[in-house]
Amino acid sequence: MSTVISALQQSTLEAFRPLLEGRDLAILDFPNHSNCGDSAIWRGEVALAQALGCRVVYRCETGTYRREDVARLPSSTVVLLHGGGNFGDLWPHFHAFRERVVQDFPDRRIVQMPQSIHFQDAKALERTRRIIDQHPDFVLVVRDHQSRRFAEENFDCRVMLSPDMAFMLGALTPSAPPVQDVFTLARTDHEALGEALGPVAAAEGLQPVDWGRPRPAAHTPEGFLIRVNLGLARLPAPLRSLGLFERRHGWVYEHLAEGHVQRGLDFLGRGRVVLTDRLHAHLLAELLGIPHVAVDSGYGKIRSYHETWLADSPLAHLESDGRAGVRRARELVEELGRQPDVQGRR
Repeated sequence: MSTVISALQQSTLEAFRPLLEGRDLAILDFPNHSNCGDSAIWRGEVALAQALGCRVVYRCETGTYRREDVARLPSSTVVLLHGGGNFGDLWPHFHAFRERVVQDFPDRRIVQMPQSIHFQDAKALERTRRIIDQHPDFVLVVRDHQSRRFAEENFDCRVMLSPDMAFMLGALTPSAPPVQDVFTLARTDHEALGEALGPVAAAEGLQPVDWGRPRPAAHTPEGFLIRVNLGLARLPAPLRSLGLFERRHGWVYEHLAEGHVQRGLDFLGRGRVVLTDRLHAHLLAELLGIPHVAVDSGYGKIRSYHETWLADSPLAHLESDGRAGVRRARELVEELGRQPDVQGRR
């Protein structure tokens, strides 16, 4: 394992050990969607729980959350809110869920797992500030210095800094040799701010793709698991409280998350070099040992994370616009071609 990855894992364990070690955990907001990065975060959160000797006794999605299910858990159970990049008003559905949970449980420790923070609307920020300020034991964990400064200036709660949970997966190995020089993974959602990478890369002769794919059909194995998952969540409350339900429910989630992550790794492994404006393509390429270029044309999330944790990585390169990113990616391909073997892969 590279020294960069091992150092980030150690930083994560040191940050969370005093908060969680040996505790029962309820992890809320399972990412049952096509963003492979969110699934990598989830799998890292579960890996962290295992490393700290914790039991995950409850899991849910935003749509299957039941306040009464969490309320039945012992008061010592810590509620974890899934990490990522949706703390703020760019993704209002997920943030509204977070606010609801914080209001539902003023008597429990709630830990927001590592997030990037971004607000555009002052009223949305004020509502979040009011909700957090009223909670006596809310811990806000952020994953970059920019978000930490914002949190410390705006919220009356404990603020901690930790790497993204995806690094708890450790070093990874591509499933197959690369088949193209530059693999471009570019955002196609509303977070692709400024001059988006995708159109620039396409104009430069590359073939950008994104994580997304259609929701699996009901007759596929993954579609069947999703139906099973929803059926379990709709069981009567006395049955949902049984340990057997939680074990089976947890298995479904972990199987889905593992599949999403593997799909993302297979994507990234296509390239000798990866070019991206998605943070988790940046992070997973690092875990895979693939030289990569991250383009931050958005609100600074990628740049702040890179400068906080990955500035010393020999594999990671940061550019502020798509054209510079394409140039740097092609330079990396040329550098690899001048070496006797492809370097940077484990």
